[in-house]
Amino acid sequence: MKIPQLKRCYLIVEILNDLQPHKTKHIQAKINKKMDANYCKSQIEKDIYWLKWNMDMDEYKASGEGIQLLEKLDFFERLKNYLQ
Repeated sequence: MKIPQLKRCYLIVEILNDLQPHKTKHIQAKINKKMDANYCKSQIEKDIYWLKWNMDMDEYKASGEGIQLLEKLDFFERLKNYLQ
């Protein structure tokens, strides 16, 4: 994992931690603005997939309304567990 991906994953979790549904395009726009870069929608989807499988982000639902966490996720705690 490289630093930009780690930053994007942190921002995704930060956005989703309000427990409201967010469309991938909305997440992409916020990340592009905060990182002052242009990441494509598929890159954001890959990062969400990475979070799901490597940081055990299982407490979410995906629907037509978007992606929504069911409970808040502590990114740094999950990262620490992942690195051990």
